[in-house]
Amino acid sequence: MRKSELASRISKKTGLSMKDAVIAIEATFEVIASALIQGDEVSIANFGTLKTDSKAMPVFKPAKPLLRETKNKLKE
Repeated sequence: MRKSELASRISKKTGLSMKDAVIAIEATFEVIASALIQGDEVSIANFGTLKTDSKAMPVFKPAKPLLRETKNKLKE
């Protein structure tokens, strides 16, 4: 999914304009990237945790509900 598709889905789900959805997405990713650059973890409930490893590489650890739903979808 590209940013434009993500913005479209957020716009439809929230009633935000496309422009505001894009602004929100860009701000979210800027804040997450800044936190990772500073060495902080970013934990989002029911989604997962983003952090950097010992080589400063970003790592994503999905939350259990997301893993469970993903596995269930793959079994269908």
